[in-house]
Amino acid sequence: MPSVSGVKPLNVPRPSQSLYKKFNQLVEQWTQDIMFTSSSHDIIFHWAYQQVIGFGPQVIPLIYEEMLAGELHWSWALYAITGEDAATGTDSPRAATEVWIKWIEDRYPVSRRSEVQ
Repeated sequence: MPSVSGVKPLNVPRPSQSLYKKFNQLVEQWTQDIMFTSSSHDIIFHWAYQQVIGFGPQVIPLIYEEMLAGELHWSWALYAITGEDAATGTDSPRAATEVWIKWIEDRYPVSRRSEVQ
């Protein structure tokens, strides 16, 4: 990973197979349950989304992949996990997602799910 001046790299282990499986189960449940809602409150305070946040930094690479696949609702989780608001000043969920993708790429040697331990 190229060094970015002034950026502190994240020291996060690659997700285990069991974490990957649990993450996918939670995301699937969350996605099904919020499919027909436009309420930001319902989306980010859903119990499965909150459990993902509870896993902490180890889910960052999995959230990253979700964002690359087009899921736009991970900014709140990333803010809760990292304590940083990388998307401040963005004007749409898509713009926030793009900023967070870059933020993660600058700080974490992101790997594909096929490389999960």
